[in-house]
Amino acid sequence: MNVLVLGGGLQGSILIRDLIMSDWVEKVIVGSIDLLKLNSLQAIDSTRVEGRFIDVRNKDSLIKLMRDVDVVVNGSNWRYNHTVTEAAIEAGANLIDMGTIFDDVLEKQLKLDEAAKVAKVTVIPCCGLSPGITNILTVYGAAKLDNVDEVHIRCGGIPQAPTPPLGYKVVWSLDGVIDEYLERVTIVKNGNVECIEPLSGLENIAFDNINSDLECFYTQGLSTLPSSLGNVGEMDYKTIRYSGHCEKMRFLASLGLLSSDPIDLGGIKMSPRDFLVKHLSRVLALGSDRDLVILNVNIIGWKSGRKALYSFNMIDFFDKKNNITSMARTTAFPCSIIAGMIAKKEIQVQGVLPPERSVPPESFIARLAEKGIRIDEKFTLIK
Repeated sequence: MNVLVLGGGLQGSILIRDLIMSDWVEKVIVGSIDLLKLNSLQAIDSTRVEGRFIDVRNKDSLIKLMRDVDVVVNGSNWRYNHTVTEAAIEAGANLIDMGTIFDDVLEKQLKLDEAAKVAKVTVIPCCGLSPGITNILTVYGAAKLDNVDEVHIRCGGIPQAPTPPLGYKVVWSLDGVIDEYLERVTIVKNGNVECIEPLSGLENIAFDNINSDLECFYTQGLSTLPSSLGNVGEMDYKTIRYSGHCEKMRFLASLGLLSSDPIDLGGIKMSPRDFLVKHLSRVLALGSDRDLVILNVNIIGWKSGRKALYSFNMIDFFDKKNNITSMARTTAFPCSIIAGMIAKKEIQVQGVLPPERSVPPESFIARLAEKGIRIDEKFTLIK
């Protein structure tokens, strides 16, 4: 079977390599607007990887490219997920993507459910780390309880040691990271959906095997969980970083350095954000450092009349043998697993459905473990 991968960045390049090693894949076609990335693809497997120049904003070109493939994995800028979804449906191609934090983009995708059913295609948005793994684990754990009162998700990718100036290194799109720090946050409180400010709700958090001080704060990450789970009293998502990071990002925002409004720089117009992304992408490059990803999902509710906690924990480390970041592993591997499930007809549901409502959780978790991503599952009676 043929797979089309849109984008070939930090996660996309690892996705391509993983797909090539999959027994169900005949050819991987990579569509990108970046000619340098396309030229570098020949080093992967010149016989089974083919590069195509494509601008994902051009729906007609996308449709033509998608007609010759069985599954599309969209790893391009999440602002264009809706356009890519429309193109896949019109082309009759199955599609998954790595997700978005923009509610309006995701809502537009979900509204294409009926059109996808008519076209008899499967579209699963948000198949990366978070949203993605976190969504699947949350609904899977919730199903183990009779009733759910609270859901608390904590997740983040950080260097294995805190390094100045921000205690952070670039392991995926820095532009996407800043989106997370600016986009409105949805939580559930007292049974009601509320919107709050990002970078708020700062609290300390600790994990076994992590000796440095950690913090977490609100960012947009619940995605479709409030609608998928229904009546839950409290639900929230927070991003994990080393202590002090949140305050530094608030400081940069207060100076206007995260603003997208262009300013005149001696005759050259550029936004502070564009400059900051380009500059920090160099300053915060991972280089020879190594990263890790931390995930914690706590589901609190009731089982057989007793209050109970169902929890999932994961600490995934940089793959030294294959030189793969943990962020790439935990984002790309879920996508390749789900794409394979669609290709092999293990997922046959048609329409546009989030992963927690379409991906078989036990099989998914087992396949993550086969790739070295191990999630600890625990059930505890509270009283």
